Amino acid sequence: MSVKIHHNIPGIPLLIRQKSLKDEPVFFVKKDFQYYLTLMQETSERYNCHIHAYALMSDYVYILATPYTDGGVSLLMRSLNNDYVSYINRTYDVVGALWKSEFDSSLIDCNEYLLDCMRFIEEEPVRSNVIKKPVDYEWTSFHSNAIKENNVHLKAHELYLNISDDENIRLQAYRNLFEKPLDCDTVENITTALNKELPLGTEQFVEKVTQFLKKEKKPASAECGDCIMQF
Repeated sequence: MSVKIHHNIPGIPLLIRQKSLKDEPVFFVKKDFQYYLTLMQETSERYNCHIHAYALMSDYVYILATPYTDGGVSLLMRSLNNDYVSYINRTYDVVGALWKSEFDSSLIDCNEYLLDCMRFIEEEPVRSNVIKKPVDYEWTSFHSNAIKENNVHLKAHELYLNISDDENIRLQAYRNLFEKPLDCDTVENITTALNKELPLGTEQFVEKVTQFLKKEKKPASAECGDCIMQF
């Protein structure tokens, strides 16, 4: 079996999708979602990955994260998946795997797609016809990024914070982005990049990423909209 190579560049966000094995549910009751989020927060801190957005669906998960160590995202997902499987097996007295062995990921151009990817993730329950409005689904980061109404401590990306220095204005401006769904072309671009595990951004960004991945060079450590240009 071939093993995916997850391109991890410290300082560059990754859009991540982890599917369940055989597309079967992995979350059954409220405490399961809560436990996963607790693990996600603890694991992200352990491996120095900033979580900006997430959506926990019944049989898959979306996460937007920026790693700050080599291989940070792979370590994050491996530990998170293993710990959650142990919890499910222990809680429900079952044995076996829950997740597909590999997750999908795409390097994200901050300037072009960061906020779009946050919206893509937080609108997923609407696109999946689970609910009508993002606010109606409990298990996404919308409640943190748009309302500040839950206990999950996300690490806000600089570009999100740059919406406004005033938190109330920033929250309202972010909510305003959801007045209309993300356009179909953007959804298709994000989905295609994720399915094919391609970098998502301008031609210049893709070229910079491609050239960087061919070299052994220390990447930028700062999280910023044009960090790829520092390579």
